[in-house]
Amino acid sequence: MLTKINIEFIPHHQQRYETVGDYFFDVDGVLQIRISQMKVEIHAMAVLIHELTEMALLRHEGKVTFEDVDKFDFEFEEKRKRGEVDDEEEPGMAVDCPYRDQHLIATSVEMAVIASAKVSWKEYEDEIYAL
Repeated sequence: MLTKINIEFIPHHQQRYETVGDYFFDVDGVLQIRISQMKVEIHAMAVLIHELTEMALLRHEGKVTFEDVDKFDFEFEEKRKRGEVDDEEEPGMAVDCPYRDQHLIATSVEMAVIASAKVSWKEYEDEIYAL
C-alpha cells in the first residue's frame, strides 16, 4: 500500500537518465517523483501530472512494474546514444514500450492541462527539448 510520496523539482542534470519526469521507490518504500525544473511553472506541473497519471495507472493495473519501466527506459536511452532512435523520441511512445497505453493516457491528460492553461504545446515542448 502506498503511504508516502516525495516530489522534488530538481535541476535537469540530476535526473537518473535523460528524462524530465521520473518515478521510483526508494529503499524505504517511499515513492519518489523527480521533475526537471523549468522556467514556466505550469510546464513542470504538467510533467508532474503526467508522471502521477502514468504511475497510478501502472499500479492500478499491476501488469507492468516500475522495474519494467526502468529497464525499458534505460535500454531505450542506450539505443539513443547508439543512434538507433531519434533524439526527440520518447520511450513511452515506442511501439514495443510495455507501458505505452498508460503513457498515452498520461500524455492526453498532460495535453489537457497545457491547453487549459492556454499555453501552446509547441512552447511547452520547446522548453522540454531545451533542457
